[in-house]
Amino acid sequence: MTKLWAVLLDIGTADPLVYGPTEDEDTARDFAAFLTTEVEPARVVELLSPTKQLISFWKHHNEERKP
Repeated sequence: MTKLWAVLLDIGTADPLVYGPTEDEDTARDFAAFLTTEVEPARVVELLSPTKQLISFWKHHNEERKP
């Protein structure tokens, strides 16, 4: 599965502006550097599958419940 990346631009509110997704981490990092220099602080985050996260949580929860 291809990793996806997004750039989050901190605009001083609770919710940042989101640019992406992109499959190219280098492009995301370059764009974040540009935004940080020219606009406001920005950061790169890897996008995670909500389905995979839910299944992982479910498996972990079930393991804890086993005697």
